[in-house]
Amino acid sequence: MPLGIPALVSLATSMHAQPGVYALLLGSGVSTGAGVPTGWGVVTELVARTAALQGGDEGAAQARADAEAWWSEHGEGELGYSTLLEQLAPTAAARQGLLAEFFEGETADGDRLVPSRAHHAIARLVARGAVRVIITTNFDRLMAQALEAVGVSPQVIARPEAVNGMMPLAHASATVIKLHGD
Repeated sequence: MPLGIPALVSLATSMHAQPGVYALLLGSGVSTGAGVPTGWGVVTELVARTAALQGGDEGAAQARADAEAWWSEHGEGELGYSTLLEQLAPTAAARQGLLAEFFEGETADGDRLVPSRAHHAIARLVARGAVRVIITTNFDRLMAQALEAVGVSPQVIARPEAVNGMMPLAHASATVIKLHGD
């Protein structure tokens, strides 16, 4: 076994020596710890709700057990996040209203959505200046909430047109870029 410095030690040393140079890419794993469902979790729940409207509790149970199978038998087109949302909520406003309950407010258990330990750890890195750019695929606002909890007011870029009015990355204390919008 070759001796050497573990990659994590090397990364930590580089981040410490060059604060603000590194960006973080966050996915659903950061928010699932807070009770936010993954994109597929949202699809499964929406298919189950559709099934319940068409076939009652039995249809919903079947859809929860195998959303793809239920959809291929009863739905239209290939099952996917975007295609399902287009069919259930044809306008941007309708989609936002439909998805709000999954990404704002409460968890499936009825608890209020709050940032996870991962969100708070990242916020501490930002507060120390180690990281200034966070790129996320998540729709929720938990990362911004965690940053605000440590006294960092991030600029959030959630739409392409927001880039025109944003502060340059080098001058912003923190920037959260939401790749899929808000």
